[in-house]
Order: sequence, then structure tokens, then C-alpha cells
Amino acid sequence: MPKGLMDFTERESLAPYIKAVSVEVATTTLDPCRAVYCGVAGNYELYVGGSWVHFKAIPVGTVLKVCAEGARDQSDSSAPAAGEIVFLY
Repeated sequence: MPKGLMDFTERESLAPYIKAVSVEVATTTLDPCRAVYCGVAGNYELYVGGSWVHFKAIPVGTVLKVCAEGARDQSDSSAPAAGEIVFLY
């Protein structure tokens, strides 16, 4: 279950991110993240607020400050390869 606002320790509250998880499944059941790192430039869909949202031409190294619960390649709805999309917590 995702943490609520008051469930974070002081360390977790002060650090921008404390955990990184490479997304390698095209599902919507991941824990909501604080941000999304794009390790490979491309078109991706992120599951945000209950629906898939297309993010077009994301440059490599971009950190999207969006709370997502899933990610997939836009071209064929497949799972991202290791390191393509990383959820930051």
C-alpha cells in the first residue's frame, strides 16, 4: 500500500528520492512514484490518475515530476526494457 503524506520518515521527506525501480512490466499495479526517469529517449505511456497518458519524444536523462503507477512503450504497448523507465520513490 502506498504511503500517505504523514507516513514518511524525516529522511524520506527531505530527500528528493530514496529508491529507484526499473519498470520492466506493462502493468498499472506498481506503487505510485514521486517521479519518472527516462533512461532511453522515446515515446512512452505512463499510467497517471487512472488512465494511460502519452508522453511524446522524451529526451534521455529527463526526470518527469509525475506520480505514475505504470509505464509502457507507446509504439506497441509492450513493457519497457531494463533501464528505459525508472520510477523514483
